[in-house]
Amino acid sequence: MDTQQQAKQQIVERIKQANNILVTVSNNPSVDQLAACIGLTLLLNKMGKHATAVYSGATPSTIEFLQPEKTLETNTDAGLSLPEVEVRNRIHGPNEFEIKEEAPLWKKYLEQVGE
Repeated sequence: MDTQQQAKQQIVERIKQANNILVTVSNNPSVDQLAACIGLTLLLNKMGKHATAVYSGATPSTIEFLQPEKTLETNTDAGLSLPEVEVRNRIHGPNEFEIKEEAPLWKKYLEQVGE
């Protein structure tokens, strides 16, 4: 498995382990970026995760009629208030996962050669 495949697999594993997931988009997102953000958030919620989508800046004029500001969090500078953090932690628990350190490739190679 190449490095890119390993990275993708590690992301999938982290998502499986997480309960709370924050999906963010760059400042002044394009229509495609905002649509991907919303789609990923909806998918994660259907998987039983608690996903929240956040964006900042202007809403693309082509989708203003959808009123994404009513669906998505829009204030990335202030973040969640302390009471909101406490409520979400009580409901969903902390978003923690363990990252396993993988042995370097050279070490795996030497172990195989030694067998």
